[in-house]
Amino acid sequence: MGDCRLELIGSKSAINLEYPPTSLRLLDPDGWKFPDTTMAPLLHGSLAGAFREQIVHFLRCVENGTAPLVRPAEARQAMELAIAAELSVERGETVELPLT
Repeated sequence: MGDCRLELIGSKSAINLEYPPTSLRLLDPDGWKFPDTTMAPLLHGSLAGAFREQIVHFLRCVENGTAPLVRPAEARQAMELAIAAELSVERGETVELPLT
């Protein structure tokens, strides 16, 4: 299992982002397996995948002083949709947006 972490430390604040390891466990006749369900698999020994690309894009934006492709309001909407989907499954019913 891997550990994905991004930490930015500035003069007035800091950001620490951690991506948890996989939680999928599979038991078959050969024993326990822990399939990689992350967005950041290893490819030829190096971090690859969507999580890596997000970090690289974010760091380029910080370095160049440019706005990210996904604006904060869009990111919030995506999170709200994901949370609503989880709530819908949990409750077994339709969840109205926006969440309150």
